[in-house]
Amino acid sequence: MATKKAMQKNSKIEAVEPITVEAEEIHENTSVISMEVTKIVNKEILRLDPFKKRLAEIKEKYSGLTAESVDDVDGRQSIKEAVADMRGIRNRSKDEADAAKKPLQDGIKSINEALAFITDGVWEIEEPLSNRQKELNQEDKRLAAERKRLKDEQYTRRQQELFAFGAKYDADGNFVLGDVSFDSATIRETDESLWLSDIKPEYEAIFNAAQAEKAAAQKLIDDAAAELQRQKDALAEQQRLHNEQVAALEKAKKEMADAAEKAEQDKRKAIISARSNQLQALGMTYSYGKSGYEFGDIFIEFSNHAKEIPTDEEFSATVNDLTTQIAAAKVVIAENKKKDEEAEILRKEQAATRNHRYKILMDINATDISLPSLGTMPTAEWDKLYSEKKAAFDKAEKEAADKKREEELQASTDKIKWQAVIQAINEVPLPDMKHSAYKSKMNSLKSYLNKIKDL
Repeated sequence: MATKKAMQKNSKIEAVEPITVEAEEIHENTSVISMEVTKIVNKEILRLDPFKKRLAEIKEKYSGLTAESVDDVDGRQSIKEAVADMRGIRNRSKDEADAAKKPLQDGIKSINEALAFITDGVWEIEEPLSNRQKELNQEDKRLAAERKRLKDEQYTRRQQELFAFGAKYDADGNFVLGDVSFDSATIRETDESLWLSDIKPEYEAIFNAAQAEKAAAQKLIDDAAAELQRQKDALAEQQRLHNEQVAALEKAKKEMADAAEKAEQDKRKAIISARSNQLQALGMTYSYGKSGYEFGDIFIEFSNHAKEIPTDEEFSATVNDLTTQIAAAKVVIAENKKKDEEAEILRKEQAATRNHRYKILMDINATDISLPSLGTMPTAEWDKLYSEKKAAFDKAEKEAADKKREEELQASTDKIKWQAVIQAINEVPLPDMKHSAYKSKMNSLKSYLNKIKDL
């Protein structure tokens, strides 16, 4: 037999040959033992013979025994004595049977003790092996779970890679990108080396080609934008140079004109400057188009180029007359200005209201309303008009959308019809709720809709 130390060194142990006994020896021993046991049993059974004889007697003696009624004292007493007699027979026969069984029970006890000695000894050897077998089975389960976990992580990583490439997961359980398509089972179960060498490169090649096309298109756009900017910059530079040339030319012209007139202007400068200041002090402004000072409708010719200028007395009288006229005109101008400002404010408000309302009506295709009337229309009348037009627009939009969707559904496949259902669910408004009860209802509705979309 291999020792425990040897078993620790070797994971494989040859099976122990089972203990065997020749069949004839077993039958011979069994026959002898059975004969001896039978003799003992037959001998002990004889101890019960007296009770068998008593059984026949009591059957004859007590058959038909009864009491006629509760008042039958003798009958009841006879039953009592019969029950006591039969109870005694039963108890004594049981005692004799127990005494007869004792030798056999002692033998069985000895057999059980010998059996326990053998099984306990075997279990002492079997138990560590059984425990080790359980440990190995647990390790098998742990390794299987670990392999599954690694496989799940690998599948998740592969999914992320495919989605990053732009692949879509269709209703048939395939990862599709361009003309490349593999089912989810293949993506999950394929060996890593085959995944890296064959499957992933097919998706990656399409992704890289698409990226290259995007990059090329973007480069064309960038190059065109750069060329356009270059042309704009060149045009701006040309315009700047042209403006500088024009400014220089204008400056030269002005300097020449100034030089020609300087002599005459120097003589008249003091008078003209003083008179100009007087007129400006009255609030008049110079009009180069009219070559004179004006204040509203009041005008006085005043030009540096006039051949003759009024005398001081004439100009003083003119100033006195202008002062009176301007004072009266300022009163009228102030009143008119106030009216004009009020009218302008009202006009701007009406124009803004008109434009705002017209834009609103344009958005709902209601352009059959007179544009000028929108600015002066009372708010209540406008609200009623908008409500009616908006309701008609919403109704028409909904009917058109429903009709279009119905026509598309009628002409589409079941898959597209289902996608239309999902689209309708996605368009269901799901506003945020403030009250806790409605928040709960809204969350339940979102959960139900998500379950439908996940079908």
